[in-house]
Amino acid sequence: MPANRTQVDTLLGRLEALKRGLPVATTSGALKRFKVSDERFERRVKLEHGNDLLATLYLGSSPDVHHVHARTGRDDAVYTVDFAVYEVPDKAGDWEDKSVLQFPKATLESIDVAGLALHRAASADKGSGNGVSGGTPAGKAIWEIDGLPKGEVVNQAGVQDLVGKLAGLRIGKVLGSKAKPEYGLDKPALTLSATRKDSGKLEYLLGPTGKDGYAVLKSSARPEYFSIPSYTADALIKAAGRAQLVQAEPASAAAAHAAAGKPAGGKPDSPGESGSNPGNSGPGATGHQQGAGKAGAS
Repeated sequence: MPANRTQVDTLLGRLEALKRGLPVATTSGALKRFKVSDERFERRVKLEHGNDLLATLYLGSSPDVHHVHARTGRDDAVYTVDFAVYEVPDKAGDWEDKSVLQFPKATLESIDVAGLALHRAASADKGSGNGVSGGTPAGKAIWEIDGLPKGEVVNQAGVQDLVGKLAGLRIGKVLGSKAKPEYGLDKPALTLSATRKDSGKLEYLLGPTGKDGYAVLKSSARPEYFSIPSYTADALIKAAGRAQLVQAEPASAAAAHAAAGKPAGGKPDSPGESGSNPGNSGPGATGHQQGAGKAGAS
């Protein structure tokens, strides 16, 4: 698993900035008392480059909340430095990059979920007409769904919400690289596939939320299985539902279609329904007939 680069860089910067004053102890007994001996310590930080050990730092007891006793591996003297033990977590999970599944939203090209095949329109300014409507936020991409039933359109805001949740997924814990029955992925609560223009197809399986307050997520982008909080899983499942991605065509759009001589589904009227049929009765037809009669009498 990749480490959180920002967290690592912050630690290195803090260590580099440490300043020591006069030693508070120099005897071997003091090393144990201040918890900075080779055998007894609160934290031991090793800085390595490849196979080369560059430095070792021991962190021990704390005289107050803002300072800690410390010594280097090359020194028997104990110093008080402006640092805290909690700045160096001793669990691997605390150093993992929780954003390992994240990606830029603009790279997402298509999503298949809930029986719908969504794809980004070729132009961000105007879609091709495949169910495009539904309140597209200004400056956002246009999404389309082919084959929507008459009277239904894409809920652009709903699709943007799903895109944001996929692109911004944060993991909880790493559960290992082996599937387990208790993950519930044989009957997933959500199955979703997506395509990115820079890395191909992604497959997501999300298990049901459990009593422990998390669900298990498997992404084809990584070999590991991850836990994510239940509230994150539930929000993703809801966002991926058909009810959030498709909506009835707004009345204003339906009226515009009617004014253009088309029903809401976009199909042209039949020839017999046109107001220009010469056989129709009405003021226009009567006037034409009267004009013809006058011409014959003159």
